[in-house]
Amino acid sequence: MSVILPPTPGEDVQILAPPNARLRGHVTRRGPEALTIELEQTLIRRPFRFAAGSTVDVEWVHALGVMQLSARVAAAREEPEPTIELELMSLAEPVERREHDRLPVTLAVSAWSLSQATRRLAGNTVDLSAGGALLWLPSFCARRRCSS
Repeated sequence: MSVILPPTPGEDVQILAPPNARLRGHVTRRGPEALTIELEQTLIRRPFRFAAGSTVDVEWVHALGVMQLSARVAAAREEPEPTIELELMSLAEPVERREHDRLPVTLAVSAWSLSQATRRLAGNTVDLSAGGALLWLPSFCARRRCSS
């Protein structure tokens, strides 16, 4: 079994902080046992305040699926951008939240997104389950940071 490395600078992550906070951000620096994450800040979402020593989980999308690791907050600052520095406490592990098994199936599909409800996107399924499907939509991904 190979070791899955933490997310690299530029990768988007989610921070799960107790009790129910789920914040978005991106990695700005990765060290051997640490991560620095700049938190997303919008007009409606104010930065979450992290206490040094508190524990959080970090999730990100990896080629093998959603990965998660535990970390301790080493430092948090709000200026110039809301940023947290984390000490890694665990190795990355896959997160499985699916209720149904997925099967690899390739079918042609046509879809639309909420961001562009009038634009048709063409692609194919990657896998299917009783609860949904994973789609590959190259024309949608051409405008975003998607990987094959």
